[in-house]
Amino acid sequence: MRLFIAIELPDELKEKIRSVQNAMRKDGWTGNFSRPENLHVTLAFIGEYDDSARVLAAMRSVSFEPVTLTLSGMGNFGDIVWIGLGKDPQLEDYVSRLRKALDEAGIAYDRKAFKPHITILRKANLRGAGSGKRITASAKIHEVSLMNSERINGRLVYTALGTAGER
Repeated sequence: MRLFIAIELPDELKEKIRSVQNAMRKDGWTGNFSRPENLHVTLAFIGEYDDSARVLAAMRSVSFEPVTLTLSGMGNFGDIVWIGLGKDPQLEDYVSRLRKALDEAGIAYDRKAFKPHITILRKANLRGAGSGKRITASAKIHEVSLMNSERINGRLVYTALGTAGER
């Protein structure tokens, strides 16, 4: 299994992001736009790992208090376009504690610095594109999910295997 721990976005944020993507298309942006059901914030990328129960146990050993995600600006990593999140010390603290729990459980993960973002476009062709639409939105998040990523019929499909936090 190809695993990652993420915040799944509520429908109201997905709709806002979808409107930004539609405006980008009209402005001439091209590439592989993320499908609404795949929009998320990655907290820890684990990669190939077959013991999802062990990852869930590590996740659930760390308390997750609800946080408010605030969408803030757009940027890119090469040809990947993203929407950023406003600085949130509570979320950063949670990610730090989560990664420590993964370390203590002996679960390897990508150790890149946490830069909270939502990927909205891959393989972007930025030449000739307009500036896209500005976005401001926020939503309260009550849980985090362990996700499995697999390619089915040529499409990335993310499936939640379990959650931690409030319901």
